[in-house]
Amino acid sequence: MKFKRKTNYTVERLVESYSAGSLTRPDEYQRGAAWRLPQKQAFVDSLFRGYPLPPLFLQATKHPGLDGEPTTKWDIIDGQQRILALCGFRNDRFPLLAPNEKKLKMPSVLLLLELEKWAV
Repeated sequence: MKFKRKTNYTVERLVESYSAGSLTRPDEYQRGAAWRLPQKQAFVDSLFRGYPLPPLFLQATKHPGLDGEPTTKWDIIDGQQRILALCGFRNDRFPLLAPNEKKLKMPSVLLLLELEKWAV
């Protein structure tokens, strides 16, 4: 597989594209929504804390457009659970965890350090 480029997308752009149908979940790659609520919340928490996140892998596919010009959609190869978590959070389907939530399973010393950042 050849990788063409690395692009940084905002959460808003990913959520809008998924909601508009520009990001698709092909059955051959995806197994459906698998993350439970605590996993989604922990992922969003990681995003807010600025932790490094794994890249999303998308594949461009061309489709015939209504005007005869091809349109591009993006198949989600890897990252479906992360995109679904972002969409759920942005659409108020679940709340953000408290910074010291035990569900995050973080070492207590790290929780103390992180709480200082959140207290700003």
